[in-house]
Amino acid sequence: MSARRWLVATAVTVAALIALAALVVALRPQEAVFAPDTPEGTVQGYVAAVIDGDLALARSHFAAELADRCPASVFGTRVREALWWGETRGRDDWHVRHLETATLSDGRVRVRIRIERTIASPPFDVSSMTSEHAFLLVLEDGAWRIDAFDWPSACF
Repeated sequence: MSARRWLVATAVTVAALIALAALVVALRPQEAVFAPDTPEGTVQGYVAAVIDGDLALARSHFAAELADRCPASVFGTRVREALWWGETRGRDDWHVRHLETATLSDGRVRVRIRIERTIASPPFDVSSMTSEHAFLLVLEDGAWRIDAFDWPSACF
């Protein structure tokens, strides 16, 4: 094979791979965005705050009784332990999907989500974890607040 044909074949192969990668990214399901004044939006805001490391904002989604049971210092320690904060990590990629919302007989609402986390630590280490979690919410002072949760670590 001549050098010119080899170069053209390589360029076509690279272009095809780039097009395939773009197609895969474009076809990946988009995560829903919920209104912040809904139970789903409250959970979405909490999870985003935890992922971003804004634990004060995350705790602002707690119901008063949960905030009393789970002081900021305990919550912070549990989050750091559960999410490996403080370790030298690579790039984390998070995907959060809403699975179900149900109203319980006591008036609380249960929101179930699936969290997928991929951790890439160059040059060769990649790990992926998927887990499902439930949040119980109560309507408190006209806003949905988290009354119980199990992610990243339950706080009793």
